[in-house]
Amino acid sequence: MAMMLDLIRSLCKKNNVTLKQLESDLGFGNKTIFSWEKSSPSIDKVRMVADYFGVSIDYLIGRTAPNALSPDETELILLYRQLNDDGKAMAREYIEYISSKDKYKKCNFASELEA
Repeated sequence: MAMMLDLIRSLCKKNNVTLKQLESDLGFGNKTIFSWEKSSPSIDKVRMVADYFGVSIDYLIGRTAPNALSPDETELILLYRQLNDDGKAMAREYIEYISSKDKYKKCNFASELEA
């Protein structure tokens, strides 16, 4: 479970959240997540952490690559799902438009698609 703890620490750092804050936000007791280094957590608690960061349980237990969605990507998906069909079409058109502009592109976008 040490690997899971390392992944959770990394997600906390990436999202500017402390382990203590994460535990508080999820209603866990103090040092609950730290204790997972020595004992296995319940699947419900692992699911809560996965949902908090928008990653899969498989990712947290080291079964999948770290291609999880970032919090920004997760937020965009949730916003997109709230749109009706016309709104979704407009969102796609706008994303296609800004994606066609070099000034908005990441330099390594093609390499990310290959990963």
